[in-house]
Amino acid sequence: MQSTIVNVTNLSKSFGKESVLHNIDFEIHRGDFVAIKGPSGSGKSTLLSIIGLLENYSSGKVSLFGDDVSTFSEQKKSTFRNKKIGWIFQNFNLIGDMTISDNITLPLKYAKSKNDTKIIVSKALENVGLAAKANSYPAQLSGGQQQRVAIARALITSPDLILADEPTGSLDSANGEKVMSLLRELNKQGKTVLMITHDDEIAQQANRIITITDGCVQKQ
Repeated sequence: MQSTIVNVTNLSKSFGKESVLHNIDFEIHRGDFVAIKGPSGSGKSTLLSIIGLLENYSSGKVSLFGDDVSTFSEQKKSTFRNKKIGWIFQNFNLIGDMTISDNITLPLKYAKSKNDTKIIVSKALENVGLAAKANSYPAQLSGGQQQRVAIARALITSPDLILADEPTGSLDSANGEKVMSLLRELNKQGKTVLMITHDDEIAQQANRIITITDGCVQKQ
């Protein structure tokens, strides 16, 4: 029996009088690689932020790993994000005046890890092919390299769920394919990946596609 990681039931979200998500229903199981595809303004980024505990919702229910997130305090949300969820952002979100190694170390500091962070970070950089860039700064790296750093940072706490927000949106096609290859490999290793994209070719690389238009699920 498959273990359910994400369960979204009758989810709606409004900003004031403007409704951006309408009665969304879907499940994501352990080991899935799911793409949420839709045009700009379709609500997919808002949906990902809700699942990633960065935004609240107006009605319905969201469960992560069997827990109803509406019962979470802000502190529990923060702890849950750090331990269970790895975020990959379109614009990398690296801190410019920190080395690559220090950027990757941040989640471990928030988690107050007692493990040898140098060994963990070294292994993380090796896994994304950037072992030689530990002491570099983000501005010294290409966009593709920065996104691989962001992936290493997302994985540093060994999260069960990876959320990727347009992971290739700021990259050229060659670097985009490198990032997608890395995400596919992580999925083969057992990681659950939920990705949003407006690009049909990128979405086709996932194992399942959920299509959203005007805040409604059209197909899954």
